[in-house]
Amino acid sequence: MYRFTTISAAVIATSLLGLEVRAQDELDGGRWVPRGTFAISNLPENPTRERSYARSGKERSRISTFLPGMTIVYQSSPSPYRDGYVVGMTHSGIPVEVLDAELSTGKFSDRSAKDVVMHRSHEGCRDLFCSGDPIEIGIGESYRIREEDRDKLSLINDDEKAVVYSREDFEDFETRGYLTKHKDRVNPRWTISDGYAESLSTGCGESRSSIAELVVPQEQYLQDPATWDLNDPRWSLKAIEIFDLGVLDLDTETGNVVGQLASAIEGQSGETVAIDLTVFSYRDSGWKPNFHKFAGLLQIVHCEDSVTGIGRVRPQYVKDAVLYFDMQQGDGQSQEFPLPEVVMPPQLSDDAKQKIFRVTGRSFFYSVNSAREYETLFEELSDSIVFPTAVANVIARLNASCGASDREKCRAWSEPPPG
Repeated sequence: MYRFTTISAAVIATSLLGLEVRAQDELDGGRWVPRGTFAISNLPENPTRERSYARSGKERSRISTFLPGMTIVYQSSPSPYRDGYVVGMTHSGIPVEVLDAELSTGKFSDRSAKDVVMHRSHEGCRDLFCSGDPIEIGIGESYRIREEDRDKLSLINDDEKAVVYSREDFEDFETRGYLTKHKDRVNPRWTISDGYAESLSTGCGESRSSIAELVVPQEQYLQDPATWDLNDPRWSLKAIEIFDLGVLDLDTETGNVVGQLASAIEGQSGETVAIDLTVFSYRDSGWKPNFHKFAGLLQIVHCEDSVTGIGRVRPQYVKDAVLYFDMQQGDGQSQEFPLPEVVMPPQLSDDAKQKIFRVTGRSFFYSVNSAREYETLFEELSDSIVFPTAVANVIARLNASCGASDREKCRAWSEPPPG
């Protein structure tokens, strides 16, 4: 399989520009969510994707995720789509629209205690040995780091509430979405670019031939993926590598990168599905300049006639979803493809998905309709994805929550029983 070892001038220039933009983001200060709230997607709309993913052409009408307390929203500005809303980017790099009244009036950067923020209630310890009565840590609290070493972190807030975490416990709490450390990090932490592998994804009952070739000039393939269009063929070429669908070769005579499928892309015999392939380019704000990584989501979408039985077969809910993600931390080495796969754990039965689809009309794998559902799902995904920013983004891209008027009804289908 072909590997690139050079970086174009365009990549260098764009990456340096990205660093400048990041510095401006940090100066923005951010506003926080005092309590939990639902957010609307601010991902781009993609009518081309409708054949494999229902209502992708109306992306900005989707409630994409739940934002727990102390989620920070940067670059907030009035929404051009809805009155009373602002658009912005969460500290996990998720583009969202949020009701302005649900955000703080002040800036997060103006808080005196802002090193660590709390998203979920839990019990803390008074010392490293957890002696004495436990301390109740509440949603929305924020703390200064009073002391930090390889064994522990000692925190204190403006009310002089002090808590101590062992290093191991602190990292576990952050992985599972209980808290976020902001000190010594540039925020938003991740920059993410989405792409749809249009040339490889299929509509209901369709297939992609194994003899099909994708051809892209090498010079274009080396450009920063943040500059690629939403349905750019370069996303499809990268998908061949990520999902292990074939091979890439360099034609030295033409200077083109040529992708060849190893076998046809199609559903299993006897089922009518659409196959939806999404590719992401991402970089952590702490990584060296010019360095980014890729990830991918494979979704098998159930197809069915409309409720009336009249009209064409169309994509509905997602039967199965698989994340292809690099579990290596940091930027110490380049990615090797194909990427390891993580089968996304199910939240809903197919019957529940069918009922919720009839409410939302949107293809989805998860439907988060309460803070408790978000917490439960976040913890479950954290068992296999150790990056909390990645977990937050995966939920946002696979989720379709019901609107406020239907949320209680949907919660009866989606919320796990108490236990």
